[in-house]
Amino acid sequence: MSVEPIAVDASRIPEFFPFSVRIWRRMDSAGRCPRPYRVGQKKLWNLKELRAWAVWGYPSRHEFERLRAHFGLSYVPLAEWQERENKSGK
Repeated sequence: MSVEPIAVDASRIPEFFPFSVRIWRRMDSAGRCPRPYRVGQKKLWNLKELRAWAVWGYPSRHEFERLRAHFGLSYVPLAEWQERENKSGK
């Protein structure tokens, strides 16, 4: 049984989402993904936030923060995420 991480760095993004590390870093620089958290020199992204971001259609950082403030992360049911994963083949 594998334990899923709470947060991931850019090198792990391709395990969960259809973006290469290079594309992910560009998206981060352009504000097209959720804001990362800093732990020392590392940037980490909360996996629950990333899943909400995906279910909401990959909005810009600004739009994601607006949606998160309005709905909260509890708005994204796990079943909806799993259904999306099954359709994408991940």
